[in-house]
Amino acid sequence: MLDATPDLMFGSVEYPSSMTLYLRDQRKVPYTKKFRISQEVKVNTSAGFWGSLGKDGQSIPITGSSNIKPATKPCATSDRSLGQVQIQVFPLDRTRAPIDIRHK
Repeated sequence: MLDATPDLMFGSVEYPSSMTLYLRDQRKVPYTKKFRISQEVKVNTSAGFWGSLGKDGQSIPITGSSNIKPATKPCATSDRSLGQVQIQVFPLDRTRAPIDIRHK
């Protein structure tokens, strides 16, 4: 679903469980409502990546597409793009707290 990028690692895609509606005359029809497909995204933890962030961090685009087609309505367009999302990754603040306010 999401396009690969070297700075991000993607988990498996999680689909909702399907639902079936059983009618009185023993017919089974798919029953649908709004649903969400999710995919976990993890930021690269290598030293090379964190060293390349600089002081202001780095903006990483996430793009993807879908191959899901509506079952009841004809699709108006063949574009299945999910759009683009930008995430901003900032370097870790490694400066120590002043001695007066450190936990003891």
